[in-house]
Amino acid sequence: MSYKPKTHRKFMATAATATLVATAVAPVASAAEFTDVSSKYKEAVDYLVAKEITSGLTPTQFGVSKEIKRADAAVMIAKALGLDGTNAPASGFTDVPDRAVKAVNALKAAGIVNGKTATTFGAHDSLTRGEMALILAKAYEISGDVELKFTDVIGTRYEAAVQAMVANEITSGKTATSFAVGQNITRGEFAIFLHKADTLEVLASGIAGFVFDGSKPVTGATVKIAGKTAKTNEEGYYELLNVQPGSHTVSVEANGYKTVTAANVKVVADEVTSFTTDIDGQEIDTTAIAVSGVVIDGETGAAINGADVTLESYDEVAKAWTKVAGVTTIAGSYVIDQEDASSKLQLGAEYRLTVSFDGYKDNVQTITLDSQEVANVLNGIELDDIEVLDITGTVTDAAGKVVSGAEVTVYDAQGTEVATTTTNTEGKYSVADVQLVSGTYNVVVDHAGSAVSYTEFTVQEGTNATHNVKLEAGYTVSAGFGTVSLSDSFNAEATYTLEILNGNTVIGKQDVTGSDSTLSFDFSRIAPGQYTLRLSGDFVETKEFSVTVDGNETVEERVTPAGTVSGTTAVANGVKVDLIDVNGNVVDSTEVVNGTYTFTSVSAGTYKVQASGADFVAETSAEFTVSKNTNTEVPALDLDNVVTTGDVAGYVRTSGTLTAVAGATVTYYDEKGEEVATVTTNASGAYSLSDLAAGTYEVVVRGTGVETYTTAQAVKAGDNLSAVNYAVTKGGNASLKLSVVDSEGKPVDVAINGFDLADAFVDPTSPQVGTWEGAAAVSNTITFNNLPAGTYELNIDVASAEFVDVEKAVSVAKGEAAELKIVVDKVAAQRDVNFRVVDEANANVNGAKVVVFKADGSIKEILTTSAGTAELALVDGNYTLAVYQNGYLAAEKEITVAGAAVNVPVIQLTPVK
Repeated sequence: MSYKPKTHRKFMATAATATLVATAVAPVASAAEFTDVSSKYKEAVDYLVAKEITSGLTPTQFGVSKEIKRADAAVMIAKALGLDGTNAPASGFTDVPDRAVKAVNALKAAGIVNGKTATTFGAHDSLTRGEMALILAKAYEISGDVELKFTDVIGTRYEAAVQAMVANEITSGKTATSFAVGQNITRGEFAIFLHKADTLEVLASGIAGFVFDGSKPVTGATVKIAGKTAKTNEEGYYELLNVQPGSHTVSVEANGYKTVTAANVKVVADEVTSFTTDIDGQEIDTTAIAVSGVVIDGETGAAINGADVTLESYDEVAKAWTKVAGVTTIAGSYVIDQEDASSKLQLGAEYRLTVSFDGYKDNVQTITLDSQEVANVLNGIELDDIEVLDITGTVTDAAGKVVSGAEVTVYDAQGTEVATTTTNTEGKYSVADVQLVSGTYNVVVDHAGSAVSYTEFTVQEGTNATHNVKLEAGYTVSAGFGTVSLSDSFNAEATYTLEILNGNTVIGKQDVTGSDSTLSFDFSRIAPGQYTLRLSGDFVETKEFSVTVDGNETVEERVTPAGTVSGTTAVANGVKVDLIDVNGNVVDSTEVVNGTYTFTSVSAGTYKVQASGADFVAETSAEFTVSKNTNTEVPALDLDNVVTTGDVAGYVRTSGTLTAVAGATVTYYDEKGEEVATVTTNASGAYSLSDLAAGTYEVVVRGTGVETYTTAQAVKAGDNLSAVNYAVTKGGNASLKLSVVDSEGKPVDVAINGFDLADAFVDPTSPQVGTWEGAAAVSNTITFNNLPAGTYELNIDVASAEFVDVEKAVSVAKGEAAELKIVVDKVAAQRDVNFRVVDEANANVNGAKVVVFKADGSIKEILTTSAGTAELALVDGNYTLAVYQNGYLAAEKEITVAGAAVNVPVIQLTPVK
């Protein structure tokens, strides 16, 4: 719960009533005395001055161009809302000036504002446009769902609030693509925004009703209509007004359920349409998400067995597609489910699906999983076979004579061998019926006495190609390598590799075992042309050298010896390891295989390694030094599973003296107000909470001799927050004396433990902390001592069935010795309320929901009609009966119970037309 006045907007208000309200708040004073207020700001400033929301900086200066501070904005909003904060709990912020303390207390308790930190409001900081949107959207409960083009808003915490601002025409942004969320707002701009929010026209038309899962109300479901949104309360009830009359589509979204939509829901001017939804059976089992389909031969229609089906997701960090799952078709069918995936498949996520099979063209498509259904049955995939072609040609030597017995090999662009053959006695070669997709290929011809020939040619699928090759005389290339530093040497036991490349294709490769000072390589039969020599090995820095061959060539160069790095992980496979230098740059990456990894050709220096995986927390080693010609072993990395929770720890101390508060309770409540975790501080005032699910919590700190303190705390997955400290105010010295009497003033006995007092943050039906219970010796009077200031929910369980039990809100001030006499009603004092709900044909309506609202707008109870009625008994007071039945307008009856049974006039529902 939070300190927020309970209100129930009378949805049956007429247009005339709305007009009268607007007239009542029209400006009655002029701001003409402000010399800095131009026509752009005049209407807004006049309005705020007339309502005494502000009076300007000086008698002649409003300060339109000056940035507004967060404290001043809080004061203006609190005044506009009519919140004075006198009885609101202290905010706990230490930087709020006296003039703004009550306003900040009220706004924080109402959930409208938060601080910059747990103890600071940022009162003297300028308010930003993004903060303005957040605060006004909460303050005026403004919602809206429009498409935004603001690149600085989409995907941020400001998005929903800015949508509300734009949808309700409070602002349209700084530019077409920017809202300028981080830009400070001026007093003049803030006046315009506050004026528009405070005078926002609210239509009396809309929808209201319930969301159920069978007989269970669904709390926190989102109901949307015409860009407006509302969430259901603990009874599953919602009310969504300010909707333009007409036919609309309504959607109901709830966590773990499919979205339910209803088209052509009619909204009538100045009326509310009943709309209740049962989402029973709409639960989504995300463990059952799967992608399936069929793969066939596009020509014959036959199922293809054994095709490879690969699913990839896009890694935004690496800017690349990464494999999620891979399966093969069985009788042409494939299924990829959660068990196949290395990372869990997500509803509504985008993936790339590739189907490959020898002799067929790859089929690649981008798919988006259904956001509501777990079964993703894709359209069937027809693989087209690659058309065959023949490659022929003639090989001649440098003199133009045909060459027989030459080995001819065709490679694709990735260096994969496609086909091989030899020339006949006429120097001709032929590769028949080969399946090649259109592209560039390489032909390598090897024949003793001539240079190895490497040539490229282009293929058009299905079109026969002729490619003749003329061999050239071959030359030798001799290469010798020494170390850059004369004091270095090569590892005598290591293997070093020299490759000679034509473009990106390796046409020659030699391995040698190192010697102390030099490495020597020899290549023969190298054709004239430009080449690259690439020296590599575990213990040498890889280096490339260019060489032009137009005769026998000798190359002499120097290289730098290197080291290697190896290590192990507790996870056998599926882990990536990055090698990181002292500047934080990733210099190499590899994959763990069978729990081990190795980096070669690592330059001498200082490094660390980081291991990461989709299901694991990234772990980084300590720094280590790599030396030349040696292997450095890194201590094993454990790789804990991905953490989905966070830990919070800190101290509770009193403000000013900083004395540790022992025995205080620190309780975290989730967004539904449900208690998640509670811990008690030790003698040093320390506390710690572990395994909190990611989210934002309401934190309540309670203790003996101190006032109750509340704040908000965000926890992210993997957080280890060790200094979340709370400063509480001395106090906790209020008392509340309660006595129970009947209407004649005579004491009424209360059952054992019949007094139950719970603070405003606790559900009194299932309290854990923040509750005080009456002692066994209690009869009709009890005094609760050592109470912090605040509002409490009082429950009195009267022993005698003759009396009605009591539920009542009670407030006490700091240090107050409050006394309260509770007059309980005799059960006989409850009066029967007789009502009947009928349809347009005067037939009794079954299954209608009847909500009984108290005079303060809170819900007393919810009934379901049977034969048009339900049992209802109420003590004296004023109530509202609101009736909801799909297909009809909501109906409302005001009733007064005063010492006698009440017969409510027949409630006839009006069909929506």
